[in-house]
Amino acid sequence: MKKEVTVKVTGYQTGDDGQKDTNEEIFEANYYLKDGIHFLITKDNAGVEGNPETKNNPESPTQRYRFDHRFLEVIKNSDVNAKLYFEAGKINETVYNTPYGRLNLTFETKQVMLSEEPDLIKVAVNYIIRNGKEIISTNKTVITVCERE
Repeated sequence: MKKEVTVKVTGYQTGDDGQKDTNEEIFEANYYLKDGIHFLITKDNAGVEGNPETKNNPESPTQRYRFDHRFLEVIKNSDVNAKLYFEAGKINETVYNTPYGRLNLTFETKQVMLSEEPDLIKVAVNYIIRNGKEIISTNKTVITVCERE
């Protein structure tokens, strides 16, 4: 796969009240493969598709992804800073630092799936988010990586 890629992150969420929500984010990134681990790093100032206000903005958020068939790690640096780690069968605590304060959440990862083709990579994670013992939502995140055209 080429170094310059397009990444689509699709999140599916079912709240504790049964309400379903889907969101999608598309952005450009640099891709690397080292020792069997995939790396994605957002390009600074690349902007988010559909939002021209983020183009060439030095305040644009950056994200780093690291994954293989066992785990997914996401590091977000923006107005909400977080480090998320997903590994099947594991429970991890994460602190979201927001402009309004800190938010402590627990992520219980049910499954991590990876599929690789020469010009397409998909990693999917199924997980539950909890605040204390209370389930906030059941989630699936799918990250699709393809060569930039």
